[in-house]
Amino acid sequence: MFRFIAQLVCGLFALLLAGFVVLLVLANRSAVTVSTHPLPYQLEMPLYLVIAASFVVGLLIGLLFYTGLK
Repeated sequence: MFRFIAQLVCGLFALLLAGFVVLLVLANRSAVTVSTHPLPYQLEMPLYLVIAASFVVGLLIGLLFYTGLK
């Protein structure tokens, strides 16, 4: 019984998170220019992609620090 409730809560949380991501994408479709200051490159991409990439990079950096402490 506890396993069923845990799976239900996890599924509802995943559904809520997916809905949040869809709202984030729909609200931030405008294009932004990302420049790499020391390098002469400029990228134009949607804002939601910049947000998602920043989130993933932050997770990877946190994972590296976390695994480096063990």
